[in-house]
Amino acid sequence: MDKSIFTNKTKPPSEKDLAAVLGKTMVLWNGITAFVRGRYPAAINEWNFQGEKYG
Repeated sequence: MDKSIFTNKTKPPSEKDLAAVLGKTMVLWNGITAFVRGRYPAAINEWNFQGEKYG
């Protein structure tokens, strides 16, 4: 079983991809990311894929 719904390491999920998966909870995701950017303006958006033995 995959640990993430996004498994293509060559293509990070787009906003559209996230919205399709998160549905109504996308507003929560946007709130979290806005909060983090507000507290840490130098933060960057980066999608990470963990190794097979992680977790």
